[in-house]
Amino acid sequence: MHNAKLATTILSVSLLSAGCAPLPPKHEVAYSVPCSVGTETRSKYEYQHVPPKVDTQGQAPASPAPGEMLVGYENEWQQSGIGGVNYRYLGIAYRGFVFFDRNSLPAKGLVLEAKLTFKTPSTVTWQGDSASNETASAAARFYELTAPASGYYSTGDLLVDLPSHPGTTTNAVFDSSAGLVINVTTIIRDIVNGTRPNHGFMLVGANESFQRNNNKFLSTYAAPTLQVRVLEDVPKWPTP
Repeated sequence: MHNAKLATTILSVSLLSAGCAPLPPKHEVAYSVPCSVGTETRSKYEYQHVPPKVDTQGQAPASPAPGEMLVGYENEWQQSGIGGVNYRYLGIAYRGFVFFDRNSLPAKGLVLEAKLTFKTPSTVTWQGDSASNETASAAARFYELTAPASGYYSTGDLLVDLPSHPGTTTNAVFDSSAGLVINVTTIIRDIVNGTRPNHGFMLVGANESFQRNNNKFLSTYAAPTLQVRVLEDVPKWPTP
């Protein structure tokens, strides 16, 4: 992947101090870094039938399209027989993963701001017999991976609680038109400085407790863009 410099010189600084060499001039450069995404799932399936009979799982986890990821949960609960003696339950939790190439960032410079921007997701909510599509985001928590991704149980540090409907939390904004925007300035600054590894990020839904209910809160996200503003030295051109 290659970065895209979207802005050229915005700010130029050249200071002279008595007896000191001039500082190199600086300018601000904007990078738009493409990201890749993935989805991992965990399922719980239970059933009971009197008299006993063989049952099979009737629903497989949803599969995102290429370049998309799923975050959230869905539960399906059915009962029958006297006193609900027969039952069937299937719960599925979805986690989304975001990765980017370190080489798409500048080799050095002062990172002024870095934001991960997701377009407004497609979200389905379902409660009992009522289903709806609404402006919502099922991702509730945002983690920085602390080791290479290892599936659903990848380890990470919680960074941000995310808004599920249009609104703002610390370092995150969800807007019906702008989408979901997460501030990752500190992390990207450390990665550029070489003091932090780059393992990617993980988004987790609000409920992974596998409750015996009929409900669903599941969002489809397109791969986000990492937008970074960096203060860099102005390139030196050869003297003719």
